[in-house]
Amino acid sequence: MNRHLRIIPIFLGLACGSWGQAAWAQAHRVAEARAAVAADKKDAAASLALGRTLRRAGVFQAAVHELRRGMLLGGARSGPTAIALRYELARVHMEQGQFREAVRACEALAPISGGRGMAHACLAEAHMTRKRASDALPEVEEALKLSPNLYEAKVVEGYAKWQAGKEQEAESILRAATQAQPDRVEGWLALGRLLRTLGKGDEALQAFEKAYAADGDDAVAAHALASLLPANARAIGVLEAAIRARPTYGPAHARLAEVLSEVGRLEQAEQEARLALGAPPVDAEWHAILAEVLVKRGQFDPALAAAADALRKVPNSARAKLAQADALAAKGDIDVAIEAYQEAFSNGRNSPTALVRGARACLEQSRETTARGFAERAVQAFPKWGPAWEVAGDIAAKAGERDRARQAYQKALAGQGTVDRARIQKALRSLQ
Repeated sequence: MNRHLRIIPIFLGLACGSWGQAAWAQAHRVAEARAAVAADKKDAAASLALGRTLRRAGVFQAAVHELRRGMLLGGARSGPTAIALRYELARVHMEQGQFREAVRACEALAPISGGRGMAHACLAEAHMTRKRASDALPEVEEALKLSPNLYEAKVVEGYAKWQAGKEQEAESILRAATQAQPDRVEGWLALGRLLRTLGKGDEALQAFEKAYAADGDDAVAAHALASLLPANARAIGVLEAAIRARPTYGPAHARLAEVLSEVGRLEQAEQEARLALGAPPVDAEWHAILAEVLVKRGQFDPALAAAADALRKVPNSARAKLAQADALAAKGDIDVAIEAYQEAFSNGRNSPTALVRGARACLEQSRETTARGFAERAVQAFPKWGPAWEVAGDIAAKAGERDRARQAYQKALAGQGTVDRARIQKALRSLQ
């Protein structure tokens, strides 16, 4: 029995819950693609389809095996299918971070008639996996000389220009690529990622929506969209679609854990966080996500262990340090927690969360002076942030400073972010 045929039972045995259901769906797609190959083992197009299906499912070793087999077939010596097989092989290696193998696959495109432009575009893409825009741009230039409208070259050019600090030019290039081929995912994904870093969140969301509409079975597109959606039923559905497309796609499990945690489904959130950590390569932030969920579940020692795992990988992780602080505060170790809250803010000064939570933890443990210090820093640095004014109001109210509390609560209601509006309004009535 071919060892790669074992992929279906492997899928079915991965896990229970969302991952198990997703594995079943993806195994069915793989089975269909395998059946097409079995029907005609000399069909290079069927081999390409199976290799692509396996790559999209995250089953990289089997994808490499099938694509190499397909490249040896008579129908894969020239023409679009020959080019597509070799480019697909390069993409498999790129997704695994295998730069040298990707380069070899890209170079194999050049001898094929009509493949030189794609070879250069492919090499540019390989360089961009290492964020080497200086190496990618000359390859892009060569690709566009040979094929001026080559979509893959234009998309990687956008990434390279962005990496080189030419954001406006990159945006223009990527917008043109998406208009040229609006039914392709890659351009919309690149444009959305760029717009998100430029602070254009609404436009980024629109781009990700179009990527997802172009291919709802693309796990990367689904995850990108869900990364900007609020924590609601649609986000959960989109992430479940991502996991159906690629059951072992860690980023989708991690984001699903975040969303489930925010809507209060903590047991499922913990399951998804652990599934993310079982899908290499593991991002340090996923340990922090697990720590956050465990804090909410009241499992403080395991939360501290998860935060420590994250901090071993990224010692200056603001998110992990904040989760550590929350767990310490919940255990009553307020002095150590205070230091952790301060460090969390130092590691991530663009967010007021550590200051607000530090203020809240200190207030709950009768450390009013320190609580006031955290709150004052929060409202000074983030004057429009409602939760900062809410905790400042609570501190002032506890100290009997009625006017100060009233002013803080009013600013909380008028500010940004989520606050407990009913509780604040009740507190305001009591201060009249």
